[in-house]
Amino acid sequence: MRKDLKMIAIDLDGTLLRDDCTISERTREAVEEAGRKGYLIVPTTGRSYRNARFVLKDFREISYFINGNGSVITDGRTGDVLYFHEMDMDNVRKICELAAQYDTYVEIYAGQDAYMDAKGQEVIRRCGLPAEYCDQLLATNKMTADYRQLLAEDGIRVGKVHILVSKMEEKDKLIREIDMLPGVHPISVIPNNIEVVHGRWSKWNAIVKLADMIGVRQEEIMAVGDSNNDYEMLLNAGYSVAMGNACSRVKEISSAVTDTNENDGAAKAIESILK
Repeated sequence: MRKDLKMIAIDLDGTLLRDDCTISERTREAVEEAGRKGYLIVPTTGRSYRNARFVLKDFREISYFINGNGSVITDGRTGDVLYFHEMDMDNVRKICELAAQYDTYVEIYAGQDAYMDAKGQEVIRRCGLPAEYCDQLLATNKMTADYRQLLAEDGIRVGKVHILVSKMEEKDKLIREIDMLPGVHPISVIPNNIEVVHGRWSKWNAIVKLADMIGVRQEEIMAVGDSNNDYEMLLNAGYSVAMGNACSRVKEISSAVTDTNENDGAAKAIESILK
């Protein structure tokens, strides 16, 4: 066991998960072995906590979850929320109003859950995403009849808004409109999606928040990822590994590059520190 690493923050889509959203036995064994050897395993993903927990239901050695691009931190043993980074609700309502003008799938990440409406359930199937990914989201997402009603509820706290645009030519226009809202900086992780949290908050901000809570130093953190929403955590972690299928921007700032998600790249990265 490497003495200089204590936490492994690992992305899901394109990293821990293969393209069909499954996890290889080798990858599962590597993650579980790292947990048994004392590493703090932290799935760090754009997905909701409820969905990540569903996808990783067979894993026992998960210490903490970071979800919604860093907007919520959950204790993996108890399920308790340790931190929540919420958006300005006026911005959330305006983003939903803007998205409603287009053929879009909208997810509202409130607490540990993600909400969608009937239109979204139909649109997501037309956005060119793997059927397995759509099935996983639909398995845990909660339904709302009306976003306006949901967002008007007392005590509603939103950490992230996720939008899928069915027509690529409309994506750039919608991003520009959202980007004009105060304190909002939309990002895109896959070609036809838009993700928005409060300000420039990222997975890395949540990792630092969690590390401060539990007494882990920045240089003791290993991060593994592949996409734009992993950039900050790969740039700042003590040791970072980009997947072989990662974008060039991510590979350039990482400590190492492993194999692809289809060829057990995450497992190989973890196995390398267990030797």
